[in-house]
Amino acid sequence: MDDQINIKAAVTNPYQIYMRDDLQDTGSIPSGARTASMSPDIIPRQRLLDDPNELITTDWDRDMGQPLVEGITNYIYVRGASRDNVGAGNEVVGRVNLYSVPSCLFMTPNRWTQIPEPGDDVTFTATGNDQHLLGSAPFRWTPPNRNVHYCLVAQVQTNAEPNNIPAGFPNNGAFINWVVDDPAIAWRNLSIEENRTGTVSQSQSFGNLDNYPVSVMFLVTAKGFENGTTITLGSQSPCLGAPINEERVVNNPNYSVVNMNTVAPRSDGVLDVFVTPPEGGNVPVGATLTIQYIQFGEAGGALSHDLQSDALLKRHSQPLSAYGLADEDGGQGLHGTRLGEVTIEYK
Repeated sequence: MDDQINIKAAVTNPYQIYMRDDLQDTGSIPSGARTASMSPDIIPRQRLLDDPNELITTDWDRDMGQPLVEGITNYIYVRGASRDNVGAGNEVVGRVNLYSVPSCLFMTPNRWTQIPEPGDDVTFTATGNDQHLLGSAPFRWTPPNRNVHYCLVAQVQTNAEPNNIPAGFPNNGAFINWVVDDPAIAWRNLSIEENRTGTVSQSQSFGNLDNYPVSVMFLVTAKGFENGTTITLGSQSPCLGAPINEERVVNNPNYSVVNMNTVAPRSDGVLDVFVTPPEGGNVPVGATLTIQYIQFGEAGGALSHDLQSDALLKRHSQPLSAYGLADEDGGQGLHGTRLGEVTIEYK
C-alpha cells in the first residue's frame, strides 16, 4: 500500500476500467450511487458457474451474488467495464486484487486481508470503449472464522492508473472522498443469513480518523420485520460520548432506531445490534437490517473541526432524510456524510 494520498488527484478521472457501486453506476467521479457498499460486480458463488460469461451478458443488470459460506471453498467472480477512454484497437489490461474484511462500519484498508489469486493473476482485458469485462478466473476463498460476517473489496490496477491503496488517511474526509471517488475500487458489505427463531445479533466496529471529536449518528433501519419485534442497540466503547442502550419495538414495516453520539479523536469502538422477534416468531424471509454510520452537523454548518476533513466530507454530504431519517425522528435541519453501511438480508 502507498504511504501517501493525493486528495487533488481524486477530482480527475484517469481510470480506463471501473467496477460499479450499483447497477446504475457508469464509472463517473463521484459515482452518484446511493451507497458504495453493495457492488453488484463482486459476485460470491457457492459453486462454479456453468457459463460465467452470462455475468457480462444476460445477467449484467442483475446482482448475482450469493452468501459466503464458512468451512467450504467459495468462488468469487469479479466483473467490470471499460470507460470511453480506451479507444478502438487498443488493449488495456487491468489486474484484479480481492480483499476480505470482517464486516464493519468503517472499512479502512488497515482492516483488509488480501485473498490470494487462484494461480495466475486475475485480469480484465479491454480492447475498446464501453465493454463488459469478466475477470480471467474466479477467486477461491474459504472464510476462516465461523460467526463472522465478511465484506469483500475489489481493486483494479492498470498501467495508466496503478490505483495504489493508501497506507493511511489523515482524516475521515480523506477516507470517504477516496471511497466515493475511486471507480476502480468496489465494496460488497452485504451479508445474507438464514432466517431463524430467537434473537439474532450483529457486532460492527466503527471509528474516527479525525484529530477532533466528531458528531455521529447510528441509524438502524429494519424493513419487513413483524410488529412487536424488539431492536436493541448497545455499546460501552470508551470512545463514545455516552454509552448506547437503545431498545425499541417495531410498529411499522420500515422502522428506524437512531442514536446520536460523539466519537473521540483517532479512536475505534464496537456497536452491537440485537433483533428479537415476538415470542414464538422468527425473522421473516426477505427482511433486511441496514446499519448506517453517519458524521453529521447542522445544515450549512461544519461536519468536522478539521478544515480539510470538513471540506471533503461536505463534497458528499446530504440532508439526513436522504439516508432514510424522517424529520420527526431528529433529521430536520441536519446534514451528514455516511462513513459506512452494512446490510443484512434474511432468506
